[in-house]
Amino acid sequence: MSNQFRTKPVVVEAFQMTQQRRCDNVDWPEWLNRAWNLDPREPGAVYPTVAGTPDGTLSIQTLESEHMVSWGDWIIRGVKGELYQYAPDIFEATYEPVNETYPPVMDTAKEFDLIREYRVLVSDLRYLQTLFEFVVHTGKSPERWLREQDPNIDTLDSNLTRHNALFLTGHKADTNTGVE
Repeated sequence: MSNQFRTKPVVVEAFQMTQQRRCDNVDWPEWLNRAWNLDPREPGAVYPTVAGTPDGTLSIQTLESEHMVSWGDWIIRGVKGELYQYAPDIFEATYEPVNETYPPVMDTAKEFDLIREYRVLVSDLRYLQTLFEFVVHTGKSPERWLREQDPNIDTLDSNLTRHNALFLTGHKADTNTGVE
């Protein structure tokens, strides 16, 4: 097993903090406004940085510790709602814009077609599983099982289905006649 891993494709929300955006929070996303109203000791809180640091900057209380947000840094909201600070160069190396709605919206008609196809496939698999179990447990031919299910089954259909059943159960059949 390799010791190398690749990150899963994850979409996060991000907001780049600038001096202008710090002074006017009209562009702040709702999750950042919520974080601003938390107690500064609570993980996920965003608050003015303590005295003695660059004027007007913010800090984030993460699960691990306090992180200062410098001008131009990105504030990331992770998959579990946690907040992190990223320097612009690290952010650009790690993330790219998502230009489509995420998750992608499927066409409803196509979605229903896929569901319908899935149901047919599941039904066919159950049918073949029942046929396979009959052949294995009874030693009888697939054709006999088919005739027990529907005595009026069409011969051509019966031979095709029998050939498929023989293939699935590992038996060999003459492709011309369907006979073992």
